[in-house]
Amino acid sequence: MKHCSDIDNAVKILQKGGLVVFPTETVYGLGADAKNPDAVSAIFQAKQRPAKHPFIVHIGTINEMHNWGTNIPEDTFALVRRYWPGLLTLVLKRASDVTEIISGGQDTVALRMPSGSSSFQVGSLRSSLPRIR
Repeated sequence: MKHCSDIDNAVKILQKGGLVVFPTETVYGLGADAKNPDAVSAIFQAKQRPAKHPFIVHIGTINEMHNWGTNIPEDTFALVRRYWPGLLTLVLKRASDVTEIISGGQDTVALRMPSGSSSFQVGSLRSSLPRIR
C-alpha cells in the first residue's frame, strides 16, 4: 500500500465491512473497521482466533483515545505525545460503547498509533483498525 490509490481502496473496503492486510512496524496485520462488529467477527473467522483474545485498535490521532477509552490518566497524554506514532500500546478502561468483541470480553481496550506509513495513513482516514499479530 504505497500509493494513494491503494490507501483509498483499503479505506473503501473497510467502510464496506471488508478486511484488509497492511504492513506495520513489526508484522503484517489483518484489519477491519473496529466500529463494525460483523467486520471484526470476520477477523476471528479468518484467523480462527479465540473470542477471548482482544485486539489492538489502531487510531490516527491522539484525540481518538477518547472514543475508545475512559478515565484516561493525565500522564497518559505526555506518554503518547512522546511515543506516538510508534510501538507504544496503551491499555485503557474501555468506553461504554466499545463492544466486547474488540476487548475480548474484558473491561479494557488496547490502543496504538502505528508509525508504519501505510497503517498510519489508513488509520488516519477514519478507519480505526483492530489488528492481529
